[in-house]
Amino acid sequence: TDANSCVAFTVVNVTEPALPLVVTYTETPVSCYGLSDGAILLDITGGSVPYNILWASGSTDLFYDSLSAGTYNVLVTDANGCLVTLDFEVVEPELLEVSVVVNDILCNGDLGSAELIVTGGTAPYETDDLSDLEGGTYTTMVIDANGCESSVDFVITEPDPIEVIVTTTD
Repeated sequence: TDANSCVAFTVVNVTEPALPLVVTYTETPVSCYGLSDGAILLDITGGSVPYNILWASGSTDLFYDSLSAGTYNVLVTDANGCLVTLDFEVVEPELLEVSVVVNDILCNGDLGSAELIVTGGTAPYETDDLSDLEGGTYTTMVIDANGCESSVDFVITEPDPIEVIVTTTD
């Protein structure tokens, strides 16, 4: 209403997105200790397009790959300035390590064996059969579920043959 008692009406349409801005993700951990093959894939729904993506590294992609273990941060903004910030922790398995317990040959001509002690990596592990081993030097490889490898060298010792000397006297 103005000074002359005139009334004016106007209609203002205020639109908002049908759904709020939501960012979900799929994280791929690093496969082997020390590698840089982790990844994060974003899935953005709701809000108003276009979306702006900004990783702390400066990348602007939905798919952020070649990642080593560590913390990563992304900021997603829609056309209305609504934003979502997410922090990610890309993990890696512990270092795959192998040690061996050797069961040496007790009597010449018999067989020895070895038992592996495996730590780290991702189970299950693929290993060689280390039973029934002759005396000698061996190298064995352990491969985990992600294809990570670790090897160990060991020696199976064998005693010398027993010599029997028979002397006869008349």
